[in-house]
Amino acid sequence: MSQEFYYEPPSRLQLVDKMAHLLRYSDFLLVVTGASGSGKTRLAHQLMHVTSDSSTQQAIVSLSADTGTKPLLISLKKALQLEANTQAEALAAIHEQCKALDEVGQHLMIVIDNAEWLNDEAIELLAGLLMSGTGGPRLVLAGEESLVKRLVSLGIPELLEGRVHVETLSAFTEEEGHEFLRLLDPLRPELTPKAYKKVYQLSDGYPGGLVESVDLLQGPETSSPASRLPLPVPHIAAIAVVILVLVGISLWQLFPSDVSSEPEIVDGRVSMPVTLPLDRVDQSEVLPAPIEMADERSELSKRLAAQEAELRANQRVIEAPPSVVEAPAKSDIVE
Repeated sequence: MSQEFYYEPPSRLQLVDKMAHLLRYSDFLLVVTGASGSGKTRLAHQLMHVTSDSSTQQAIVSLSADTGTKPLLISLKKALQLEANTQAEALAAIHEQCKALDEVGQHLMIVIDNAEWLNDEAIELLAGLLMSGTGGPRLVLAGEESLVKRLVSLGIPELLEGRVHVETLSAFTEEEGHEFLRLLDPLRPELTPKAYKKVYQLSDGYPGGLVESVDLLQGPETSSPASRLPLPVPHIAAIAVVILVLVGISLWQLFPSDVSSEPEIVDGRVSMPVTLPLDRVDQSEVLPAPIEMADERSELSKRLAAQEAELRANQRVIEAPPSVVEAPAKSDIVE
């Protein structure tokens, strides 16, 4: 699961805001506990995200094995980018960093994830940082429920004068778990009510267990890109074939054939091409005899010559200059 995703159900409503308020305005030791998969790491990262601003310098250390004072100080030195060669120098550098930040109105926030891996000396060292007085760091420990018992057995609450705040993460309800899975992966196939009930029982209602149980039931292949397609692969292939056919038909209709049947308009005359199968046409019906063609041409020439002579005569009559009528002189006008 991506640590960027954070779901706050009604049972944990405003939990992050409350813890962020304590970190800003108090010097309490904040402890986040819960069963495996309850969302402690996710909550710790969300808390860092909410409190990240110009007034806070943050350092987070995630443990995976037994951790004493030396490896803890080395991890803090790297996270804070401090220069130190020994444990004493590293601890002194952390104190100096806290004081320098306090002088400019800022503070240091340290988050230890999987804090159940800390040994007793490492826990006491962190408690000593909180007791250093003005400018001490803000400290968050996220770990399993056994962590609280160890803090009590070491007398940390009494050492810090009761300035310890513990948040135990409970399981999601069935409705909260269903909403969590839907928001976490909207493309995941929807579970049937019976299947989800089985998933919820296997996970005990904890978010980490819910994801593991769904993967176990549906298989990891449901998270692959192919399984996240909105339709089955055969349906998508059929749709693609239909689209290709439609595109082919559209292209065929767009390109005209070699012989156009559209009429052409030239000088006011309409010309319509006509295609005839030449192998089936009787040439005697198409072409008249040469003698008949000559006679018709001779007769046509005579008629055209007569028409042209008549047109020329009419032209001369029309083009004759009109008579000029002059205006009468003033002496000729009878008053």
